[in-house]
Amino acid sequence: MNPLLKLLLWGISSAILSGSICMFYNRMHQEASATDYTEVLNVYGMYGASMIGCVLAALGYWILTLISSKWVDIIHNSIFLAISMASFYPVFSFTFPEGSELDPALFLSLAAPMHFVPMLAWLMLKPLFEHNKATN
Repeated sequence: MNPLLKLLLWGISSAILSGSICMFYNRMHQEASATDYTEVLNVYGMYGASMIGCVLAALGYWILTLISSKWVDIIHNSIFLAISMASFYPVFSFTFPEGSELDPALFLSLAAPMHFVPMLAWLMLKPLFEHNKATN
């Protein structure tokens, strides 16, 4: 299989898993806090952000494999982690629509952890998509 196609499949699979985990976490958070944030955080946003993040991760991984094969994983994972951490910074400054009764602290406890789920999904599916080096 074409290496880029395999990486894109890995990215798309990770995004689907990530979006599903985010949906499950959203449901758990909604039931535990009795708060519904669907007016600012919806299904399309969760799956869309996961898709963008994981497909870009796949493309970044592919580019790194073209540059160097020795340090690909540590460089890629470091960049992915840094971007994941930086991506939840806007959650801290998020403002709700005028007249909203929603609690910003509860929103932070919902949205911030979701920013790490794409990376976790990527790492979880890695054994399925990476060639086993021990068999060479």
